Amino acid sequence: MDLKTSDGSINRYLSMEYYATSSTVVPTYQSFGAVYIDQSDYFDSLSYIYQAFIMNNKIQLTRVLNTANPVVDWSFEFSEFTATEKTDDKWRRKEPKFITTDPTNPQVFYLSGRYQGKASVMQFTKKQGNMQWWTSFNQLTYIQSIIEVPGSSVFYGCGDYDVNDAFGTAITTTAYTAGIFKMDNDGSVKWFMRISGTNPVSSAANQDRCFGVTIDNEKTGKLTALLQVKMREVRSSTYNPGNYYDTVLM
Repeated sequence: MDLKTSDGSINRYLSMEYYATSSTVVPTYQSFGAVYIDQSDYFDSLSYIYQAFIMNNKIQLTRVLNTANPVVDWSFEFSEFTATEKTDDKWRRKEPKFITTDPTNPQVFYLSGRYQGKASVMQFTKKQGNMQWWTSFNQLTYIQSIIEVPGSSVFYGCGDYDVNDAFGTAITTTAYTAGIFKMDNDGSVKWFMRISGTNPVSSAANQDRCFGVTIDNEKTGKLTALLQVKMREVRSSTYNPGNYYDTVLM
């Protein structure tokens, strides 16, 4: 299918359509930003687009050959196999947020986000889409940011733990705790840090979240995190101690 852009150029795109789509059968799609373009594949030097999205409450992970006539090279669906996975709200929650690569291993990529109600990171092979490992966090619900370290096998991520993690979307009254982690490319967690303060209003929920993380240099070890917090420790009695958010660079 052709799509004309504002400058008059023509780009081709491939529609990821449900195989049984009809005028009365239309699936539900959700996208969260998990997409990556590999300009030159390690094995055949071709360009591929990796993407993950939700269709009918199931994660779809695909690799598309990036040519004038794009075709799906491989595609996998994450299926629920047990009654708990199919009906329990916490287990059903899933968000494919990011697709990232490994600076030291061009044969793999990572899918991170939320799966079975928990913040998760998975490693897959590029050539066949085989899962190598899957790591999930008991005290982290959402992954909001992932950062790779150039030339290193480690990467960092941050997000937040939702006490009411059975809910599908964030609600303003729930309680959050921020979390930051360091992982190795073998799936092992090197360290995990929880960051939590006390809401200045004692009757209101603690709501501390991490939305971004970046690193200056792995050798210097300077890591910066962007936090959204409601902390008495930050908003003291001098600064209108209400139920308000503050932005913190740590």
